[in-house]
Amino acid sequence: MVNPIEIVLDVNIYADVVGAEAVFPEIMEVPPRSGNDSADVLSVIFDSERYQLYLSPHIVRNLQTIFVEKGVAPALIEKYLNFIVELVLETDGAVVEPPRTVFDLKDHEDNFILDLVKAVDAKILVTRDNELIAESPWNGRLIMHPSDFVKRHIKSSNNW
Repeated sequence: MVNPIEIVLDVNIYADVVGAEAVFPEIMEVPPRSGNDSADVLSVIFDSERYQLYLSPHIVRNLQTIFVEKGVAPALIEKYLNFIVELVLETDGAVVEPPRTVFDLKDHEDNFILDLVKAVDAKILVTRDNELIAESPWNGRLIMHPSDFVKRHIKSSNNW
């Protein structure tokens, strides 16, 4: 893997993969065809050597809370969280506890996500959060909707 693109996925991307329409734990082939653009994002990252995925304990804790509130079975929660960590490590990324440095946005949860983006020098943040998307480019980093990320990945060969 030469010059991987550092990437962070917002909590909502991971959460959308486990739901009524989700295909987890199946990973679709590229180009994605699942009908779930969040699952397609994970598929693109899993099937490509172009990205290094980063995760924080904050994201993992929030996912666990969301899944418990949705009534997801504890065994599936554990399986999915382990899958995410394995995916991160498979991309040569890491689970990082970033220092608190970003306090600019109204939604304090968004600031935690941007802390991770900044700490790992991610070039891309994929999210459904319109407040975050409105910040793009944030400090020279792209913030994009999952469907835009998938479309851009498919259209590009090696360059962004």
